[in-house]
Amino acid sequence: MATYKKLVGVRNLPNVLLVHYDNLIQDKSQEIERIATFINLEINSEIKEMILGKTSIEYMKSNWQKFQPPNVFKPNTFINKGLKGSWQNLLTAEQVKKYEIIMSEQLEAECAKWVKNARCLPHN
Repeated sequence: MATYKKLVGVRNLPNVLLVHYDNLIQDKSQEIERIATFINLEINSEIKEMILGKTSIEYMKSNWQKFQPPNVFKPNTFINKGLKGSWQNLLTAEQVKKYEIIMSEQLEAECAKWVKNARCLPHN
């Protein structure tokens, strides 16, 4: 929870762009463009295709040694399925409900909605 509060607290800084994992899963191409625009980087279609390829779950699973922190996880276990909302399958319905209550109590409504549903979190 503290991490969300810190991120949301800095969201209006000119050098901060919040990127939601679910947005990357839903439309990675659009998120790449949004990130490139934010950092004033022009990317052509060739570079964009390279980025899409090297950020795919398939690429990361095939090259797991590049992404997995050493001595933290069993070999080839750090990269999961890469599915939107799959974390909810790890919790009971009661745990998910408790999580959502805590989020709504601890974060302003707009931020809690962003954490849950993704999309863009507007700057204040």
